[in-house]
Amino acid sequence: MSTKHPPNNPTHTLYYLVDQLGQVLKRTADEALLEKSGITTAQAAALRIVVEKKGASLAYIANALGQRKSAMTTMARRLESAGFVERVADKQDRRASTLQPTALGKKALNDLLDAFTDIDQAVQQVVDVAEIEALSHGVSKILGALKPTKQPTE
Repeated sequence: MSTKHPPNNPTHTLYYLVDQLGQVLKRTADEALLEKSGITTAQAAALRIVVEKKGASLAYIANALGQRKSAMTTMARRLESAGFVERVADKQDRRASTLQPTALGKKALNDLLDAFTDIDQAVQQVVDVAEIEALSHGVSKILGALKPTKQPTE
């Protein structure tokens, strides 16, 4: 498979560069998180939602992460078997459950933030804070223009 240079269209070039950056950042973060806590960035994102909301349904997490609920079932099992979350039956609907954070899950999330700090520091060695802020502002504007307006629901 050959890699072609993106066309001279600035939008296509931006897409190409952001895609490449996303892949490198995800791979770097996955390696750091797997080494630190044995979970991936996707699992860390789900754990963050559970901890911040003090519990969340699989449907809510799936919607918030733009994933299918079936994918969340497998992820929830992994988080549960690692001791980071526990399933609690919904009081109104016994067929449904929420994931609740455990003390170990809260600690793991704090530990994971250290891994992201290390990545941020590596980035700041080659890109200064003003450049990061300008990039973040531009990417946020693009996301705001392109992201669906539907918000996650319980």
